[in-house]
Amino acid sequence: MKIIKTNEVGVTLVELMISLGLGLGLLLLAVTAFNGLNQLQYQNKLRIIENKQINNMLQNIRKGLAYYQIHYDNSVMGDAQGSLKKDNLKYAWDSHIVTEKKNCEKCSGRMGFVISPHQNMKGLYVVKFRLTHKDWGENVIKEYSYAMTLGM
Repeated sequence: MKIIKTNEVGVTLVELMISLGLGLGLLLLAVTAFNGLNQLQYQNKLRIIENKQINNMLQNIRKGLAYYQIHYDNSVMGDAQGSLKKDNLKYAWDSHIVTEKKNCEKCSGRMGFVISPHQNMKGLYVVKFRLTHKDWGENVIKEYSYAMTLGM
């Protein structure tokens, strides 16, 4: 009887399918992670732009606070708060612009603010901002309050 020795070198179909499945799984994981990082980067960029626009508006108000309408009568503060309703926000904003709403209908964000004297501190004013942005969702409104003095 003659023994035939075969030298089987290579990869079986099952081994090939397993390695292909593992490779595709790793690729899917990498693509998912990349998309998540991309979305996080966009949200951070939007947050930076939002903070920059608020700071720019605050600097403008701070330089010329005497030129803005200040609500001294608490009974009209209800009317002033009405100007901060979503549909009544006066300014439009985007990455490099803050202007009146009528000048930029395509801008993604809306912004408004009210200046009122602080109730307990004479000479201190409270600036309340409200902002919306299309990318935040339909009913998301962010609100910020800052205190400042006249003549800073």
